[in-house]
Amino acid sequence: MSIPRLPGRVFYIIGILAFITINCNDSGVCTLPDPMVMPEVRFTDSNYSSADIYQRVPSQDIFNKFNESYSGKYSDALKAELVEYITHRASELGLHQDNCLECLRETGLLEEGVIALPYLAERAQYESVDAWIFEFTWGHSNELGHFRCYVMDTENHEMLFYMSCR
Repeated sequence: MSIPRLPGRVFYIIGILAFITINCNDSGVCTLPDPMVMPEVRFTDSNYSSADIYQRVPSQDIFNKFNESYSGKYSDALKAELVEYITHRASELGLHQDNCLECLRETGLLEEGVIALPYLAERAQYESVDAWIFEFTWGHSNELGHFRCYVMDTENHEMLFYMSCR
């Protein structure tokens, strides 16, 4: 007996369904994350200065998508899923997954109960130093709408630059 060959579209749909998980916040409100609104992860040869960061942050399109999709739906489980996605994508781009995760942890925004979701991770340079640039949307009482940006040195995981809307 042979196993029937399934079209590629079926595997795509199965993959998306396998990726979706239910996330519940502290109030017991459960949501399904939109698999189309995931963090942007990129590896570039850009060499940014603080002026460059001030001009580009927040990355408006994805910042707005995250706020529309996840405001009022925050959970630590959702944040963990987004971080896992970022580190997995970093690995797919040929970058060190553990280095990315350690830099993310050093921002302090991955701690339990801190209402913040990473929406952009870029491996580039900052003033000629290899760095991870992370943008987060954050807020209070489960509402998002503010931004923070951290530039982290890949070698020693120290913060090279920080900015926030507040």
